[in-house]
Amino acid sequence: MIGYLAVELHEPLGYVGGALVVDEYGLPLEFRHTLPVRPTKLQRALYGESLDRYLRTVVVARRLLASLEIRPAVVIVGDPLLILDDEPPVAHLTVSGVDPVGPPGHVEPFDGAADGFLLQLRSGEAPLRLVTAAQPHLYGELARALAHAAETTDLREPLGRVSAGLRLIVQGEVAAA
Repeated sequence: MIGYLAVELHEPLGYVGGALVVDEYGLPLEFRHTLPVRPTKLQRALYGESLDRYLRTVVVARRLLASLEIRPAVVIVGDPLLILDDEPPVAHLTVSGVDPVGPPGHVEPFDGAADGFLLQLRSGEAPLRLVTAAQPHLYGELARALAHAAETTDLREPLGRVSAGLRLIVQGEVAAA
């Protein structure tokens, strides 16, 4: 099972977040979302530039992850700001644009400003780049879960579903359904 997490600012309502857990076919197993979080003028003044990061990571993302009843092997985020060192492991996934690094399933760790690993999903294709705060000893487990899910679903597509769901929530269309 793979999780997907998005936190978005929808003015004038505020910050909303959603977490979706899908099965190996990309079908939803669990969806959680927050109500809009709107900071006060005093909070804006006191927190300054750190307010956005604080609201996205601590107030919304961490609470959503903690509320999940189904624990995915990894949670994919579209915004690198949301890479948390929590459980379950969180990763930002992109296509690397580099030459293949080995046979399918091969994992090649990298470190630097952002730690993570390259995952070779298919022969002849560029590997996926996963930036994560997860410990390197977990990379193999994360890679196996992603490779298994990639056999039957596009690993990046469900993140768009989370954003679409959040748009419906802020537009009030969920209550009308």
